[in-house]
Amino acid sequence: MSYINNGRPTDIWHGITARMLLERAGQARGLGMTDEADSMAYVASLMHAAEPILAPDFAGAEQSMWAVERRLVADFVGPAHPADICHPALA
Repeated sequence: MSYINNGRPTDIWHGITARMLLERAGQARGLGMTDEADSMAYVASLMHAAEPILAPDFAGAEQSMWAVERRLVADFVGPAHPADICHPALA
């Protein structure tokens, strides 16, 4: 098994913090994306508890975060919204 940060506790990895994961988890729940929300919340809880995080668990949370961001943007951008502005939740 491989761990992020060589198994040492970390509160940021690949520029992603536990806070960011929890924010996206809340948004994911609002969008009905419960699997993604659970994945992000689990990794955020490990970060807050200073526990080692398996690389596949973090990768899953990272992918989930991107999926939620894609969904937020897709729901926001449309005929009434220009594509070159940022969704308020992503700002």
